[in-house]
Amino acid sequence: MAYKNTKWMKLYLQWKEFISSGKWTAGSRLPSLLELADQNGISYLTAQKIIRKLADDGFVNIIHSRGIFVAYHQQHPSRTAGNRLLLNMLTRGDFFGDVYGTMCKFLPRELEEEFVAPATRGNAPDQQLEQLFSRVKNDDRYRALCMHGNDKINYNLLKQYTPLPCQLNFLFYDFSAGTFPEANRILCDFSTGAELAAEHLLSEGFEHLVLMTKNDLPAKYADYLGIKTGITGMFCSGIERACRRAGVDFARNTTIIRRDIYGSGNENNIREIMDILAGSGKKYGFIAISDNRTVSLYQAADRLNLKIGQDVGVVGCYNTPTFSRLLSPGLSSIRFDEEFIGHSVAELINSDARGEEIRVAPQLIVRSSTSSAGKTDDTIRKKYFDMDYAQNL
Repeated sequence: MAYKNTKWMKLYLQWKEFISSGKWTAGSRLPSLLELADQNGISYLTAQKIIRKLADDGFVNIIHSRGIFVAYHQQHPSRTAGNRLLLNMLTRGDFFGDVYGTMCKFLPRELEEEFVAPATRGNAPDQQLEQLFSRVKNDDRYRALCMHGNDKINYNLLKQYTPLPCQLNFLFYDFSAGTFPEANRILCDFSTGAELAAEHLLSEGFEHLVLMTKNDLPAKYADYLGIKTGITGMFCSGIERACRRAGVDFARNTTIIRRDIYGSGNENNIREIMDILAGSGKKYGFIAISDNRTVSLYQAADRLNLKIGQDVGVVGCYNTPTFSRLLSPGLSSIRFDEEFIGHSVAELINSDARGEEIRVAPQLIVRSSTSSAGKTDDTIRKKYFDMDYAQNL
């Protein structure tokens, strides 16, 4: 699937402003869909989507066989009348902390924020879900609910709260099977991020790849929650694509370490990594889901007198400053543009969009933990889908 461009939303807001300001006068006829598409460099379907939303929101009238006309009395959708924003997401710290700050810059000042801290590490147990959705279910004061979506959301439980009176936004990594068709989803493309990391490690001569991840959910529990896939599966698919293009056997040259362990000092984790590295004669490249999982690798390499960046390569995920810049040598990391995410969420809220999916492209920031040349300056490598490539995934 290609990345979903937000150009249609920007044009929607622009055209709505043209109507509200009188630049497009009431009763005037707009160009045809084909002309609008050609004038704005978009597809016919995108132009049709924007006009349909303007019509739904009372800004234009579509008259069969006659054309598209600016409405005389614009009626804003009643469901955006609320002035409260319920946030169940991280708002500070170095783990997606910039999302909230950027989002606030582009939201109306009259919106009143209510913050409910996500349950443990962003997970949303059933009790908290019920509290949040019961809170907004029959209260028209709420304009939007923003949640730190993840692989623990019980979508079967949430079915009883459909439809919601306010907008719903899932942030970061919601892998559901779509039980909330009206929800907006901001999806970080971990699969392509892992692909970038694997390509780079292989190109630097790290011939055997190791994925450091957490324990996967049991299949039956995942089915109960309505999950299509998990973050481990997304990482594996990206690594497998990189191996295939490099002519490397994924099954024989990839090891997966499943431990839900964070930070440093865990002796079992350090010894497991040492067992992999000791006496193998291979150059290992590690990819860790979360930057903090790499600390034990640094400790294991130090005990074995192996040099990070030369004997062992390592890439983290999230580009968490606490780890990526303070570890020595500097940790290469997969990054997702937090300012882009925050701006995108604000646009979704401002336009009262429903059912949208925005995929956030990864960036690989190369530091000296994956460079035998000892590079110290950050080098950003980006990879974006093109349509033909995406359709083959």
